[in-house]
Amino acid sequence: MVQCGAKKIRLECKSAIRSKNARLPPMSAKQKNKSSKEKWQAKRAPYTWHLRPPFDLEFDRPHWWKGKPEGKIKSIVCLYELARRHPRIGQLRLKFHRASWYGQELRDILVGAKNIGINSKVDDDLGQESEAIKCLCQIGLKSWVNLPWFCRNYWMASAGNLKGVDERSSDDRCFPITLKTLAHLNEKSTTDEIEKGIVINALRMHRQGHLVFSFAPDLKTDGSRNV
Repeated sequence: MVQCGAKKIRLECKSAIRSKNARLPPMSAKQKNKSSKEKWQAKRAPYTWHLRPPFDLEFDRPHWWKGKPEGKIKSIVCLYELARRHPRIGQLRLKFHRASWYGQELRDILVGAKNIGINSKVDDDLGQESEAIKCLCQIGLKSWVNLPWFCRNYWMASAGNLKGVDERSSDDRCFPITLKTLAHLNEKSTTDEIEKGIVINALRMHRQGHLVFSFAPDLKTDGSRNV
């Protein structure tokens, strides 16, 4: 009787174990679900950097545009709010998070030599980046509604024609480098100073994406039309 009872208990235990295991998902399915979730999080991460430390406390992100009439917000403003969240901006902010210029838009405005010094350090760190990216790395922690007027102007000048938006004035879109250089020099400037100024302006325009042309000063009407 004891042996029969023990055998019966063993059979019931095995049956219970099989029943329990049948309800558990296969190990491969659990690993597959975990892998899919990790892949989804990895794809999402570059676009949500501003929601995580160390940026979550410093990145100003009110949805101020909610409730605004359609078409009342300028394209350049929409572009700013999108671009300042771009993955490339997140990469650079993480890389230079300890730089002296980082987060200056959240501190008191610098003037004079201090401002020149900060700009010089920005150029050293971000010199290879476009003007728009350099701008966003310096002012992009603030939402558009909290930007001072000079930061808004900086963005409109730096954005250029990104995504078909062009807020530059006619003078900034096309202008003679020689005359612009002469306008910033005085009558006593030497030939070397003038030529140096022209080279600096031409190089600056080239780095901003402008095409630099050279025209003869005595073109006839027919010739200028062809140009």
